Amino acid sequence: MAPSRTLVKAFLARPKGGAVSECPDLPGRFARTDMSFGADAADKVTHKNGQWTPAYSATILSISLPVVSQDGRYALVSIGLACGPLCGNGSTLLYRREADGRWNPVGDGAQWIS
Repeated sequence: MAPSRTLVKAFLARPKGGAVSECPDLPGRFARTDMSFGADAADKVTHKNGQWTPAYSATILSISLPVVSQDGRYALVSIGLACGPLCGNGSTLLYRREADGRWNPVGDGAQWIS
């Protein structure tokens, strides 16, 4: 299933802020786990003593804010996973809201593979 052109245009025009910066309760939730977040979190994983390292100390997961269609039935979300310089992938996922309110994946498109 492919998203509508209108939804794709809205997705491409979305603000580039991440879910952590846009959802005020996420930092508190992450603070109760061993997850790192924020602008410097990736640098902590990819650098040691200020130098870039090819052996990441953790996996980096990025999730965009969803862009929801005007009718509220579909949403696009971008995700990425990086576990090293040649280890990772990114996709854009299409979700459909079901009658019971749950969101189910109905399509995906690979954006990059490393």
